Amino acid sequence: MKRKFMALAFAAAMTVSMTSAVFAADEIKSADDLEGKKIGVQLGTTGDADATEVKDATVERYNKGNDAVMALKQGKIDCVVIDSEPAKKFVEKNDDLEIVEDIFDKEEYAICLSKDNADLTKEFNEALKELKDDGTLDSIRDNYIGDDAGKNGFNFTNTYVQEAGTGTDPTNPNPDPDDYTKYGSLNVAKKVILNTADNAATLPTDKFDFTVKFEFPAGTDATTLGGVKKNGEAVTLATDGTTTFQLGHNENMKFTGLPVGTKITVTETAKANYKASASVVLNGGEATTVATTKYNELLTAVNGDKLGQNKLGQNKNTVDVTNRYNNVPTTGIIMNTLPYVLMIALCGAALFGFVAFKRRR
Repeated sequence: MKRKFMALAFAAAMTVSMTSAVFAADEIKSADDLEGKKIGVQLGTTGDADATEVKDATVERYNKGNDAVMALKQGKIDCVVIDSEPAKKFVEKNDDLEIVEDIFDKEEYAICLSKDNADLTKEFNEALKELKDDGTLDSIRDNYIGDDAGKNGFNFTNTYVQEAGTGTDPTNPNPDPDDYTKYGSLNVAKKVILNTADNAATLPTDKFDFTVKFEFPAGTDATTLGGVKKNGEAVTLATDGTTTFQLGHNENMKFTGLPVGTKITVTETAKANYKASASVVLNGGEATTVATTKYNELLTAVNGDKLGQNKLGQNKNTVDVTNRYNNVPTTGIIMNTLPYVLMIALCGAALFGFVAFKRRR
């Protein structure tokens, strides 16, 4: 019984036996007879792999075995390579189909147990017998093969989760080296400029503190795509989905492993004598600009609570932050205090004029 269970399915070929078919069933007796033929397979199955090795054959891949069989009946392909159990069901329902046996080697399925664990082997065999006796195994098989397919409660849903920044074609991720390779799922970059065109001044070497918060789409988390990384290093997010880092002039932080649809909030901590602005591109769209209104003010480059402007998309996602440094020009006056200096000077001039006027009187 164990052998029968292990050798449950093997590859078989079906071909149209009608006289109008391009190749009659009796023309295909072995794998060699498939040379140069157009073969239908279910995508990703061992039948797909076997058919691919046939010399000069054209392999047509279908999402479902039933789709391949329909193409066969319509004369679009010459045969279908598929597991024997579904092949039998298709032939039962279609008089114009025939199975050609033993074209490929048998494929066996096995469950391995330790020879030293006799108790587990006994329990497994007993459970297997129970599933067979009460019809559970038949119910599982019928759920995938035959007229009752999908009706027995064994339905599974596979949800495709795409990494942000990998392009619009899920079957061909990472298509553009100028985008994903450079920017990853999200790239935060930093630049520092001077407030005045003072050729004698040098850029400061200050570091700026950033906080990024991620809110993942339903059914996903930080581990869904293998873990979030910062510049290639694994990162553990806080319980609220945040992580912090520092950037200096011409530095960047590239995040990878973030699903499409992740909501983000990006903030830069206020720093004395600096005014901040940011150019934000999400999903390859037009850049939007945000800026602080004064020096030493917190910058919220991306607000996760702002609908429609906070989610990572399939295309490029970047946040380019620029900090304008309020440098001291050759006058020796800090530009940020210049208005106050001028006010004091004007007040002094007015007071001087008033005193001079009184003396003259």
